[in-house]
Amino acid sequence: MKFESVDERTKYIFKNTEFFKIYSRNEVGSGDDYKKLIAEQTFVYSTITDSSRVILNNNIFKTPKLHSIDEIFTQFYNLNPPFILRYKKDINDYYKLTTLRHTEYVYGSRWNEFNQFDNVINILTDRLDSKRAVVAIYTPYDTINDRNDVPCTLLYHFLIRNDKLNMFVAFRSHDLFAGYKTDYVLSSFVLHFLAKILSLKKEISIIPGEIYFYESSLHYYPFRVKKSFDEMLNSFNNNNFIFQPFTNTDYKNVDEMNDDLKYLKLSEEAAYSGAFDTSREFIARIKDLELQDIAKYLYNLNIKIHNANINKFEYNNKFYY
Repeated sequence: MKFESVDERTKYIFKNTEFFKIYSRNEVGSGDDYKKLIAEQTFVYSTITDSSRVILNNNIFKTPKLHSIDEIFTQFYNLNPPFILRYKKDINDYYKLTTLRHTEYVYGSRWNEFNQFDNVINILTDRLDSKRAVVAIYTPYDTINDRNDVPCTLLYHFLIRNDKLNMFVAFRSHDLFAGYKTDYVLSSFVLHFLAKILSLKKEISIIPGEIYFYESSLHYYPFRVKKSFDEMLNSFNNNNFIFQPFTNTDYKNVDEMNDDLKYLKLSEEAAYSGAFDTSREFIARIKDLELQDIAKYLYNLNIKIHNANINKFEYNNKFYY
């Protein structure tokens, strides 16, 4: 099914919860019986036609700000331990951590195997209509039965048609009350990033197109549902947030894009260490307004953590409320 935004797709899910089949999970060990239930739809296919409308504008069912930024930082900068551990120490429900508080994988490490994103860029630069632009995330290693954690996302596939870069994302498992809220943001960020790079390399306009999602298992765990689906359905706001990183920024070349990502990371590192003047200098160098907003949110967050008597940044609201 086609939806203009993630809000619209989520409304459809909330209106049609009868499509979920509730059953007992045989693999769950000892514990509360109510935690053994899972509600699931299998083999679900949907399209988001506007890849900039991926932030949930809902008073209850929100796109979590810090977790979304964590997805961008952890994957794009290939961080392990994950970025969010700098700000939230107890996130065992979100990541399955080893003794050393690492994860068994991050998507960034999978992307970097065989330089997959570089390969995709080269494939599409050489031939715009190629069908070979695939980034594999799930690997043969993940088929080992005793793995503690394996990727929920299987792969990305990119196709350029009519000067639009479209993205296909395949999930083996998609949790409505967990990764669902942030996976759209990460996918949109990747799509906008690649579309801008290809535009600069080919010196033509390639715009972000549609995002196609395939979920072998779209599910939720009833014990996590704190509000009724009707309440959540009635909590959507009318205006959609627009998320367009890189797209509207006048970069001269790919190096300037990479500089923006470098300054975003450096600004956070400076603010985290309490070097707020240095952080502000790096933020001022960021050309893209979306990346600036992320940097300003993290700057303000660190002011609060350090209890520093410094004026905060004003920035666009979006999901960084």
